[in-house]
Amino acid sequence: MSMLKVFTYNIRTEAAGDGINAFVNRKEYVKETFPKYEADLIGFQETQPHMRQWIIENFPDYQVCGIGRGSDLLGESNVIAIRKEKYDLITLDTFWLSDMPRKPGSRFSTDQSGCPRICTCATLYDKESGKAFRFYNTHLDHVGAFAQAQGISLILNRIAADYDAWQLPVILTGDFNVTPESVVYQSVINFKGCGAPLADVTADVGP
Repeated sequence: MSMLKVFTYNIRTEAAGDGINAFVNRKEYVKETFPKYEADLIGFQETQPHMRQWIIENFPDYQVCGIGRGSDLLGESNVIAIRKEKYDLITLDTFWLSDMPRKPGSRFSTDQSGCPRICTCATLYDKESGKAFRFYNTHLDHVGAFAQAQGISLILNRIAADYDAWQLPVILTGDFNVTPESVVYQSVINFKGCGAPLADVTADVGP
């Protein structure tokens, strides 16, 4: 597989009180900044429908994939942007971080916030190398520590099951809403269910 340049980016949802920080004032920064990095893959979080459409219109070199977390498949999404010239999309799936992962809009019944949480996962084919890999992009809960742990456990179990079936390399991106000292983070870097431990390629980036 050729070298990958992967970004994870919480584009931040819009709120009524954003004022100067409203998306309309932030989007030009995104449009001007990202192209110079020539990312191969971007895992976005907190992408509202109009933001998703804006990404599609302003990132023409990318295929933008993913659905919303609500029961109507709208609302915030964790879309994946894939550089068209380098990769083909083989499969795409979304599952909810809940006791019923296949039920749109579902949540854990413990200490999770009112926000449903999802993981978007794709199988991608590298046109240059002729090899495939799996890409997962998520956003864990911002309130419940137990819900965060349940969420990452569900994701890692899914990754392990997919690896057993596909035997493909794995990339995981997302906003975990935790610090490196957390149980969630430690469970990720100590995970060995995909052939080799997951390496934290952002470890030297800093806060």
